[in-house]
Amino acid sequence: MAYDPIPFVDAAGVAVWSAKVAGDSNNRAQITADGQMSWGPGNAAVDTHMSRSGVATVSFGEVAGAGAHTISIYNSFTDASNFSRFDIAAADSGITMLSRKLGSGVQRNVIIATLVGGTINFRTNNNTRWLVDSNGHFVSGSDNGFDQGIVGARIRSIYWGTQALGPVGAATSGNVSYSFSGDDDMGWFRQGADTMAFSSNGVGRWLCGNSLFQMRSDYAISWTSGNYDGTRDLFLFRDAANTLAQRNGVNAQVFRVYNTFTSSTDHELLKIEWSGDACSILTDEGSGGGTARNLTIGVDGSASLNLRANGSNRWQMTSSGHFNPVTDNVYDQGNGSARIRSIYWGTQALAPDGTAAAPSISFAAVTSTGIFRAGADDSVNIARLGIAQFAVKTNFVGMQSNVLFGWGSSATVPSTNLDVVLARDAAGILAQRNGTNPQVHRWYGTFTNSSNYERFTITTSAGVTDLLQEQAGTGTARGLRIGPSGNGSMLFHSNSTDHFRLTGGGNLTWDNDNANDIGADDATRPRSGFFGTSISIGTGVPTSGGLRLANATAIIGRNAADSAQVVMMTFTGSDVINVGGGSTPITFDTSGTVTMGTGTTAFRGIASFSADNLHDIGATATTLRPRTGFFGTSVNVVNGSVLLDTNGITMGDAKNIIFNATTGTKIGTATTQKFAFWNSTPVVQPVHIVDPTGGSVIDIECRAQLVLLLADQATLGLQAAA
Repeated sequence: MAYDPIPFVDAAGVAVWSAKVAGDSNNRAQITADGQMSWGPGNAAVDTHMSRSGVATVSFGEVAGAGAHTISIYNSFTDASNFSRFDIAAADSGITMLSRKLGSGVQRNVIIATLVGGTINFRTNNNTRWLVDSNGHFVSGSDNGFDQGIVGARIRSIYWGTQALGPVGAATSGNVSYSFSGDDDMGWFRQGADTMAFSSNGVGRWLCGNSLFQMRSDYAISWTSGNYDGTRDLFLFRDAANTLAQRNGVNAQVFRVYNTFTSSTDHELLKIEWSGDACSILTDEGSGGGTARNLTIGVDGSASLNLRANGSNRWQMTSSGHFNPVTDNVYDQGNGSARIRSIYWGTQALAPDGTAAAPSISFAAVTSTGIFRAGADDSVNIARLGIAQFAVKTNFVGMQSNVLFGWGSSATVPSTNLDVVLARDAAGILAQRNGTNPQVHRWYGTFTNSSNYERFTITTSAGVTDLLQEQAGTGTARGLRIGPSGNGSMLFHSNSTDHFRLTGGGNLTWDNDNANDIGADDATRPRSGFFGTSISIGTGVPTSGGLRLANATAIIGRNAADSAQVVMMTFTGSDVINVGGGSTPITFDTSGTVTMGTGTTAFRGIASFSADNLHDIGATATTLRPRTGFFGTSVNVVNGSVLLDTNGITMGDAKNIIFNATTGTKIGTATTQKFAFWNSTPVVQPVHIVDPTGGSVIDIECRAQLVLLLADQATLGLQAAA
């Protein structure tokens, strides 16, 4: 690079030192005689100047017409497109100090500070307006003399870490400590010690003190349904001293206290609300969540909870938990159209005594019917239409003589049409009666249902009274015991007269001797009589096992065919018994001789029976049989059979089997019945022997057939085996 020689000029202001680069038409740098240093681009006059303008004062651009100057202090420099620096720039609009960077340069902070002590002052109009003192506080140059921001040039935000401290202030214009540029008489200020107040239109509206928040009596706390400046629809007012009100003209209000709140549909709350003409205190839960909760209304201390109506206390829950009216016997619970459904109590319901005309416990429809206490005898009474009909006394329950105790056929209480009735017939007489309807009384031993039971029944039907032991289904047939448990007798009574009795010793006796019968002639007779020791007819006691007929001459029977009486047994002498009447009796005498009459008709009454083919001799085929029967002429079995055991039939010598000559007699009635002769084993009917083929004489075939025939005869026992 070539440089021009450094020119030196005189003291008249011409440069005493300058420098150029080859090809430059003007100086790139120069120093004048007064010490001013200037720089330029080389192709035009110098345009950047630094000089001494006074004692210890360096000036930049202090040359007429030099223009605004900028001082750049570099933090880093790579080239004109990559650097970090701090600029101090002068312009008609003011002096600018700023940190700049281009390209790869780093943006740096600008620090204006004193290193030790002192303040940093900010001046306008040759006066300090603001300063940073040595403690770092940014303060005004004079107390209450300058603003931060103005109308049209406002500070966007101010942030502080501890406090924003304003003056005491007042509610009037220009004195509100925290106010607004367009409305400087509205804002908040310090009312006094520990008290902040809020004003609008130059008038204090509310204040917040050490332990209070208060406002003017005509002010309300209000809310909108949306933005803060929308239409208000919820208000809290001071109605009077110690009275807070939620009201909004004629609009019904609701107050809520939440137990839980997740959303408008998921919550649990208590609410006081007006709906129509009624105010309600309710607990509620959200439609999308929350649990129904109990509602407790009361006092925690020992005071009472009062319920008021029409400006007066009507009911009271005492501190002991009792629920009472505040005035005795004045107020009701429920009325004719708004009734309590049920009342439950754990110990007693205590009512006044009442009377039959006004029972203590009664009914809205008929107040003279109910229950009352007769204080004189301490009894509980039931009255109907003002007349006492039932009474529970000290040791009995009583009722009017004309009162019936009954049941109907349905599951509901019958008003009429009782079909089971208990009544008082007279003193000491309880009756079950119901007009002309027959009655039944039952005592159950067991009862599962109407189809499974054991019971004793007294019933009247068709003019007869029955005493029955009955059972059905799973019930068991039981015995029926009738009689006294002591030594008394059980009496049998008819036609208003006792006829016979079962004594305490177990004897059956008649109240009137020789006046009554057992059974009747040819009707309603007992079938059999079984006696363990003896029978006595007349007077006297027979010996054990005897039949005593006192003063009797005969035992009379009767012919069922003609109803004629027949003498069956007569007594002659002292020890002679004649069985049978007429001239052919069977006679038993003391010598043990039995005489059986004479003639061919001696056994007519003995050998025949009252009904044909009805009776047996002996009990069964194997028990209680007569050992031997001896018959003189014949045994005649008609339309029957003779059954023999393994001993068979033994016939005497010269005794024949005679068959009838009209129809004849079969021996064996089926081919499967087994039969044999002369001690052979019984067999069924032999098979047919095939006939010979016939034709020419065939000796062998005929012999074979004859052998088979002879074998069959041997099998049947008609001949001896070969």
